[in-house]
Amino acid sequence: MRPNGHLRGEGPRAGGSGARALALLVPLLLAPGAALGQARGNDAAIPYDEEVPAPAPAGQKPPPPRPSGPALAHLDDPSVGLSAEFLAGAMLFSSSRGGLVDPRFMAGARLTWEFGRVIPDEVLRELFFVDLTWQQAVTSDGTTAVHAEAVRHDFTLAPAVGLPLGQAPVLAYLQAGAGATYDRSALTVNGVTTQAEGLRVLVQYGVGLRFRPGIFHLGPRELVRLSFRVEVTRFVRGYLQDTFLGGSLGLTF
Repeated sequence: MRPNGHLRGEGPRAGGSGARALALLVPLLLAPGAALGQARGNDAAIPYDEEVPAPAPAGQKPPPPRPSGPALAHLDDPSVGLSAEFLAGAMLFSSSRGGLVDPRFMAGARLTWEFGRVIPDEVLRELFFVDLTWQQAVTSDGTTAVHAEAVRHDFTLAPAVGLPLGQAPVLAYLQAGAGATYDRSALTVNGVTTQAEGLRVLVQYGVGLRFRPGIFHLGPRELVRLSFRVEVTRFVRGYLQDTFLGGSLGLTF
């Protein structure tokens, strides 16, 4: 009976040893797979700043998008677009003596505001401007006994819209506006002078080329530009129509 009892006592011990061995073997078999999965996770590509970010997890708001190029146009060129220019040229007055025109020298000054800069769009902000202009011309005619002299002052406010010509800082533009003409004249007859003055409504329209090359910087981005034009402008005063052929020169800030 003892031998049989001895054999029955050894059976449980053998089963317990096998279970412990199996418990130690399973982690050893699973460890390489876990290590391989971790290595694959570490080999994932690192995204660069230029790449599209991954979708945000559920319940989390995505980051706000970067502003587009046109929205930053006012930062690339923050100048206010104000110009001061001197102008000069030939004013072809309607002739009162039956001829075609009576040419005279005319000079003046203008202030220009590029009001298109209030528009954030990169293209539209360069197309629109408005001029406040003063011009003066002197006319004289007659003989020693009878002599007439007149001084004409034109004041106009005229917006304009332009079209850029390629990548160069050149703008072809159309312009139309209105204002007033102040005339002061003196008529001398046999040494006696009679003076008169008057004010009348004035309408203008014309075309031109506006150049704005940069010349120097006031700061990291503030660029001072040279501003000059060539233009052809018509002035309507009642039934009279005069033509100005000239240009202007100044600075844009």
